[in-house]
Amino acid sequence: MQVVITGFVSGLEISLLALAFGVVYLPSRVFFLAMGGIYVAAPFLAKELSDRTGSWAFSLPVAIVSAILLSILADLGSHRPLSRRGASDGAHFVSSLGQYIFLMQVVVLIWGNDPQSFVPGVETIKTQFGGRVPLGQAISAAACIAGLAAFYAWLLLSNVGLRLRALASNPMEMQLAGQSDTRLRTVAFGLSGALCALSSLAAARNVGFDPHTGMVATVSAIVATFIGGRYSYWGPFLGGLLVGAIRAATVWSFGTRWQDVAVFLFLGCCLLLFPNGLLGHRQRVEYQP
Repeated sequence: MQVVITGFVSGLEISLLALAFGVVYLPSRVFFLAMGGIYVAAPFLAKELSDRTGSWAFSLPVAIVSAILLSILADLGSHRPLSRRGASDGAHFVSSLGQYIFLMQVVVLIWGNDPQSFVPGVETIKTQFGGRVPLGQAISAAACIAGLAAFYAWLLLSNVGLRLRALASNPMEMQLAGQSDTRLRTVAFGLSGALCALSSLAAARNVGFDPHTGMVATVSAIVATFIGGRYSYWGPFLGGLLVGAIRAATVWSFGTRWQDVAVFLFLGCCLLLFPNGLLGHRQRVEYQP
């Protein structure tokens, strides 16, 4: 049972981060690696503010808002100017990687390299099955489920969500209809920062955090996106759950050193059988990146 719970919680965290990647990639085709730096910075900032003010109710929202601003600044300061100049995907990739390295080094300079946690020790709660579940896992799962539910409700029910889906599926038609993608692009990057921060804070409450987890988490999220389908907002959610389940099952059966091997083997098999992901679909040539 514990393996199932661990895989489910890990999958939820990866799903949130995969959505943070996908919500930028779908409308802009930017390979947003800078979110790894935002992922690293959010829990350090939240803990610092909590230590100074003694209030998690204040520090957590401030950390999420800061992540939103950092994500938007990454677009305004780099990706948007590059897009205006017709820069290649490689230029966006290198620029985003540079932003990740910069943010990670800033975190190291301010808070150091040592791992940290929100709560010392291990807390547990009883379940209806008579077992015990770490409290951090329960809180992480609840936060992730709330974040995913809020995002999909907004995406499906709001007018801005409808336009964001239209921009992602048919950007040329949006331009012909006279719809500016500037504000929608800002919304996409802001959402990415919020989802990234929520995933990071949930993982930090569950297993702790350190300055070097950003790229590992980002790669897992990108893998989940490609497994589920990079042209779908539902693909990252499915891919994240699958990656979490595979990692947990592999750790239980073969040890931690094999979990990445198992995930990438599964990715290879998925891409061979489903080149656009499990929930992917064929796109018209003019809409493909």
